[in-house]
Amino acid sequence: MEPCILWTGSRNADGYGTMSRNRKAHRVAWEHERGPIPAGMSVLHRCDTPACVNVAHLFLGTQADNMADMMAKGRGARHDGVHNGQAKLSAEDVRAIRADTRGAFALARAYDVAPVTIWRVKTGRAYARVGR
Repeated sequence: MEPCILWTGSRNADGYGTMSRNRKAHRVAWEHERGPIPAGMSVLHRCDTPACVNVAHLFLGTQADNMADMMAKGRGARHDGVHNGQAKLSAEDVRAIRADTRGAFALARAYDVAPVTIWRVKTGRAYARVGR
């Protein structure tokens, strides 16, 4: 594949080139070379470089296509539960909470979390990836 052509102007927080009126540079490049972007379609990067405006690296797809592409390329890692750097509970804590028969308020005090966190752990709405 030919090399990326990187946007040298301003970029947003996600690294995408931006133009006036918050238009993304890769979308403008697509429209300049290939014409209008159909409604409901996104301009996706084969190269996974947000600042790239090389039209050879771009393709059209839906948001669902974008998410599938992200997952296929291993960029869809979730940072929930114990994988979140700000998590207060370890996997061992979660297993212990699930096995403990005390009420949510007692467990919340014991683990220094909110009672709703205990409820979410016990119902599987939080830390779902931690096995029982």
